[in-house]
Amino acid sequence: ASSGLPVQFALESGPATLAGNVLTLTGEVGTVVVRASQGGNADFLPAPDVLRSFTVSDPAKLDQTITFEPLPDRQVDDPPFTLNATASSGLPVQFSIVSGPANLAGNTLTLTGTPGIVTVEASQPGDATYNPAPLVRRSFSVNAPPGANQIDLELTLSADKSTLDIWHDMTFTLEITNKGAVPATNVQVHAPVSSGLAYTAHTQTAGSYDLFFERWNIASLAPGQSATLELVLFVLQDQTPLDYAVEVLQASPEDSDSSPGNYAGGLPAEDDEALLTVLPPSQGATQGPDVLSLSAIAEGTTATLRWVTNRSRETDWFIIEHSPDGVHFEPIAELRNRRRTDAFIHYEQKDLPPAEGNNYFRIRQIFADGSVAFSNVQWLHFSGNIHEFVLFPNPASRELFVNLHPVRGQEVRLRILDLSGRVLLEELLPQAPTAPYRLDIGTLRDGKYLLWILPAERKALAKAFVVAR
Repeated sequence: ASSGLPVQFALESGPATLAGNVLTLTGEVGTVVVRASQGGNADFLPAPDVLRSFTVSDPAKLDQTITFEPLPDRQVDDPPFTLNATASSGLPVQFSIVSGPANLAGNTLTLTGTPGIVTVEASQPGDATYNPAPLVRRSFSVNAPPGANQIDLELTLSADKSTLDIWHDMTFTLEITNKGAVPATNVQVHAPVSSGLAYTAHTQTAGSYDLFFERWNIASLAPGQSATLELVLFVLQDQTPLDYAVEVLQASPEDSDSSPGNYAGGLPAEDDEALLTVLPPSQGATQGPDVLSLSAIAEGTTATLRWVTNRSRETDWFIIEHSPDGVHFEPIAELRNRRRTDAFIHYEQKDLPPAEGNNYFRIRQIFADGSVAFSNVQWLHFSGNIHEFVLFPNPASRELFVNLHPVRGQEVRLRILDLSGRVLLEELLPQAPTAPYRLDIGTLRDGKYLLWILPAERKALAKAFVVAR
């Protein structure tokens, strides 16, 4: 031992006897396993045990070996799987669990649902012709799924009026939901009394509101639990649009898809932020009763779409559609609506890969009753070398599109891995399409993933993306 303390030995199994540190073979064939340990003392902690094994063979018999490939890491909720190993003798290999959160029936291993490290031992005891094979052990990690130990706070914002009503109260409603797997603690939400507004009253279903610091404090929010803050504010002006923004400032433990306290203005980039734009009466009146207005701009080699609507309260989904000719439109992305208000709300979708030449975009708005509305059509023209591997939308929900134009017509393999390197989805395309290719990711849990693009005729490339619902 590195401490200089004496090491103790114990015979775990096999054809031998042990007296102190003297081991005596019994004259039989088999595998001997010995454990070395040091229990520590007042100055040293116990040392980790060390297991060593060796094979006792018969010189008149043939030797054999076991081929047992390394085992990949697993998640706690993975289904049972079959262990495979072969002996050079052709005799059947036996398996046993040395340690870890798993059970074994024959060669079928079942995880118990607890994270940890599983060690499996493969053995072949030999027969009249062959000596026992040296033992082979394989270990793998059993991990909690992505986001299993994280929170996922989602913040929504609505108001009881769609335009500024000067010298009257206006109620802003904040709703926060923990969609994660563990309780969120020490939650703090910034709920300001913005310029042009004055405080009147507030009510909340959980926690407390600190008017001086403009903070909504919630001690704990269980998985699946929601809390609401109604902030009644007095309107002092009706000449300029009011951008009212709220965000989560802090929470524990880590949020699976957001970083608290990083809102920098403009359109929210994460689901723990929310923005509501309330227009003056004059601007609201000129917009008409139902508005869905789209604008599009070219940003480098991608397109960015921005749209505004005053029917968010009734909307379930926005479908982004693309056309090369302005007549035949196909869906290329979707955005689930998380805001419920009659006020004017702005939305944005970035990094849309265009086609070379003409590109026409529009928004299809799907309402809760199944009816739809369409925005105006926007045209963008792209020329030159605009093509690169692009994933969209990112974060994604149920589907992910990948632009494979750089390898169009070539064989390409798409492989999705989690951050532990486990392959979750794989598709082989004999010929990559010109249009963005759709991947169904509805079975993936919320979390971070890698998409490997493996063309047959060029270097592989990995792209990161996030699943968030």
